[in-house]
Amino acid sequence: MAKFFSDKIRVYFDGYDPGTLTTSVTPNLEVANLDPTCLGDTGRRAVAGVRQDTLEWAGLYDDSGSDNVDAMATALIGSGAKTVSVLYGTGTGSAAYAGSAHLHMRRTPVAVADLVRESLTFVMDSKFDKCIVLASKVEATASGTLGTVDNAALTTAGGTAYLHVHSYTGTGTAVLGMRHSADGTTWVTLTTANLGTMTGTKLSTTGTVRRYVQAFASAITGEPTGDAVTYSIVFNRG
Repeated sequence: MAKFFSDKIRVYFDGYDPGTLTTSVTPNLEVANLDPTCLGDTGRRAVAGVRQDTLEWAGLYDDSGSDNVDAMATALIGSGAKTVSVLYGTGTGSAAYAGSAHLHMRRTPVAVADLVRESLTFVMDSKFDKCIVLASKVEATASGTLGTVDNAALTTAGGTAYLHVHSYTGTGTAVLGMRHSADGTTWVTLTTANLGTMTGTKLSTTGTVRRYVQAFASAITGEPTGDAVTYSIVFNRG
């Protein structure tokens, strides 16, 4: 059984990474109790089925630089669904929970003579997906791939990738995504996004996902010298 200390946990909201400001993070996988109780029933009946997952984050207030909690919460509150990921380890194949979510609440409680803290509550627009890590805040300055994950067999149920672009240095864009293979040698692109700003996106694919998968970056070498992208990808097989 794998055991992790909390310093191995990473939390990404779109392109934002609160990093060491994080003091706690709690993905909640929940279901609503549907009530089919009828008049005449001797007790209340409940049918569980509809997911209503949430994510709670707490940490220290920060308003320095562009990748900070204050800027993150200001940008995400009241906006559309954003990509959120909680990684349990940063190595290829590590576990993660990810999904699309709305920032529901931001709180900034202040205790006298103490550090100012922040807390955020995200409501998933569907549910959390159990994922594997393909890339965790990796910088690419040229086309290239990352470590391969062997899933033992293919699936015909498709899958969903959650992509975070943490930074892009330069003026162009990068093609980021994942590819798959039946034998670990011959690769085919599975899904991609063309991005050049700090953001996140959900990439869904249907049909067959072959046994081996890996993240890749391309179309960076054609940009001006010095261009680089830092990104993360986690993937859920359907």
